[in-house]
Amino acid sequence: MIFLSALLSFFILIIIFSSAKDRQEDKKQKAITDVSIKLIFGIFLSIILSVLIAVNADIPPSAGHGFYIWIIGPGLMGLMILLFYLTSLIVKPQQKYILGLTSIFLNVFIGFYFMLSSF
Repeated sequence: MIFLSALLSFFILIIIFSSAKDRQEDKKQKAITDVSIKLIFGIFLSIILSVLIAVNADIPPSAGHGFYIWIIGPGLMGLMILLFYLTSLIVKPQQKYILGLTSIFLNVFIGFYFMLSSF
């Protein structure tokens, strides 16, 4: 599981650096460009990474079916962040790179929050 998390982190970093390079060439005010598509893919990978991080939590055996909160919580929050990113592309297309990076880091933070919390 650690190997998979490291691999996803590596792919997310590749997407960030690749979109940073493309951002220099992308000065359009269009909402959907190559940069935004790469960042959407990075957000999907960060959702998977946040779920993997959250599952590594020290879950007590008495949790029973409450274990699912560590799986469903980061996934649902990640989807809400993705919807926020897509709607913000329509409103502020010039801020797509900053909003995409914020979304990716927020998803990873949510995974760590669920891993360190005890519900």
